[in-house]
Amino acid sequence: MMVLNLDPESKFLWDTAKNNYGLKKDKFIQTALKDEFFPITTPFRLEADFLLKEATIDRLTDDDIKNCMSRGINLLKNRPLREPAILWSFFSRFTEEELQKSSDIVEGDASWEQTIAVYTTLNELPFVGNDGRIDGARLVDDILSKWDSLWEMKETYFLLSLIVDRCEPESPFGWLEGILFLRDLERIALCGE
Repeated sequence: MMVLNLDPESKFLWDTAKNNYGLKKDKFIQTALKDEFFPITTPFRLEADFLLKEATIDRLTDDDIKNCMSRGINLLKNRPLREPAILWSFFSRFTEEELQKSSDIVEGDASWEQTIAVYTTLNELPFVGNDGRIDGARLVDDILSKWDSLWEMKETYFLLSLIVDRCEPESPFGWLEGILFLRDLERIALCGE
């Protein structure tokens, strides 16, 4: 039998929940744990739930984790992120060489129009190399360093997500790191931090 050592306020809440809703201790603890570590809203929570379930049965790959995190970034198009600090930290896990090598945007690519929309908003021309490619590392830096002009654009999140999909981090993300990233992305977006 598990004994809960609760402060008086928590005990009062527990007794009320147990008496009014028939809440069982094991269900309560499961819910409390997930609520502490998981995002609240459905799209972010589904990604976190996938990570936990796959990690539990030892079927989770590094790509699964990165892809969930990438989808979390793309979800921000519906809940824009006012401050980019968490994204700066996230992208610091990717080397500039990897970003340059793996995330170039070329004309005719599905992301070309979104890239042009971002640079049009900035009233700038994208830097296009002699080979007709827009450097992905430079694009990430331009987006994050000029965030005040771009944070409300859906294209911003699409492009950042796409670049994550195309690149590999210097060291893989862990499953808990993925869940906490999704939780923190959502909290920052909801709170407007």
